[in-house]
Order: sequence, then structure tokens, then C-alpha cells
Amino acid sequence: MKQNILKFQLIILLFFSVISTFYFFLGTYLPDNSLMISSTTPDFYSIPYYISSFLAVISFYMGPWILVPFLFFAFVYTFILNNRSHISDIMVGLCMTGFFYTLTFLVSPSYLGKGLKILSESYLDLYVAFGTVIVLGLLMMYLTLRGTFFVILKKLQLTLERIGLLSIKKIQSVSANSKTQLLEYSSKIDTDSLKMKTAKIISEGGNIAKGLKPKLKTENIEAQDVEGITPIVKPNISNDNSELSPPSKYNSESLKCNQTKKHGTKFFKIT
Repeated sequence: MKQNILKFQLIILLFFSVISTFYFFLGTYLPDNSLMISSTTPDFYSIPYYISSFLAVISFYMGPWILVPFLFFAFVYTFILNNRSHISDIMVGLCMTGFFYTLTFLVSPSYLGKGLKILSESYLDLYVAFGTVIVLGLLMMYLTLRGTFFVILKKLQLTLERIGLLSIKKIQSVSANSKTQLLEYSSKIDTDSLKMKTAKIISEGGNIAKGLKPKLKTENIEAQDVEGITPIVKPNISNDNSELSPPSKYNSESLKCNQTKKHGTKFFKIT
């Protein structure tokens, strides 16, 4: 019973692979009458008329990607599944077909077929497809290899551990060599002379910086030279050409104050 189911799966994959591949390369030269079937056409009762339309519909929804799972399943069936009697082997073909379908959707959707591509882009998310690829891939390998699958995982683990250990040792050796070279180089350096040169450069830089500062004027302007300036008092000229108005009380007092500051503070009256 199990062998019959596996053979049926193999025949179905072969059928779809041949049709999809054939129409993928020669579809432009083949008729598509699926939308033209009518009782008024003279070929309404012609069997090839319906067969060509049926094959065109299959090629529309099934691209050449189906050829890859057929080849893998044929290989697995011939060398592995045909020699054992596990009932779960009937799931290998389904897992393999789903794995390559989602992988094709992620890598090259144009090979899915126009109809299947439209449906996949409408209902299948990229993240879901990515997770499905991983799950179906692991499940396909487990169902195909059985106990050998875990042996392969163990060997892969040991290989990765060996690579990681070699990488760590290589990094440690490089770090040790770098540290040794650094110590050898630092031992050849005269630290005392380096400190003296550094201190000399710093002191010379400070002197140069002091020389570049602008010289500030240290000459102070005496207060009497500024305050002793006598303000110019304009005479008040009226519009009717009247005589000049006498200096106001404020102008006379400011003149006396300026003269006092110019000649210094004196305790006698200036005439």
C-alpha cells in the first residue's frame, strides 16, 4: 500500500513536471481554448480541443519549479524509500514539494507560474514562507534520513566546534604575538629622554603662545584729560534776530567745574 502511494506521487510529479516545462518553453506556440469553449464552435465535441485547454490551465497554475522536487523525489524513492517500509514515508513527497514551492517563492517567483504567483503574492507572506522553508526542510531531511539525520547533525556540531576552537586559538596566538612585540618595542624606547623632550616641547609651546598674545596698552588715560574738555555751548538765536541770550546758570557752573578739574583741586577761588 505504501509503495503504491509513493509510486502515485512520483507519477503525479512527473506529469506536472512534463506539462509545466513543456508549456514554459513552447507555450506561445500552443493553443489555449479554455476561454473559447462554446456550443457554437465546430470543435465543441472534439476531445483534443478540451485536452489542449486543460493542459493550458495546468501550465498557467504550475510553473517549471515542479521539476526540481520531482527529480529529488525520484532520487530519494529509488535509493532510500523503496528499500524500507515506514508509513511516514508518504509524507516525504508532500514535504519536499512544499519546501521547493516556498523556496521558489522566496528566490524566483517567476518560475511558479502566472496563476500560482498571483495567488501566492495575495495570500502568502514572506516571513511565513521563510519559516515554512526552515520547518519543511528539517522535516523532509528527518523523514528521509531518519537516524542518519541526527548523526549528520552531530557531525555538523563537532565540525563547527572544531572550527570555533581553531579560530579561538588563532586569535589567542595573534594576541600573544602582538603583546610580545609591543613589550619588545616599549623596552627599546628611552622613556626619560622622551619625557624630557615632551616637557621641552610643552614649555616652548607656552612661550610661543605668550609671545603671540597682543600687547595691552598699559598707559592709562588721565581723568582730567577726558573730563577737562569744555563742552561747546551754542548760543540761542531767536527767529526775530534778537540779541544773544546770556549763558545759562548750568553752562557757567560746568565751565567752572572743568577749569577746577584741569588745574587741580584748590581751596581758593578762581577769578
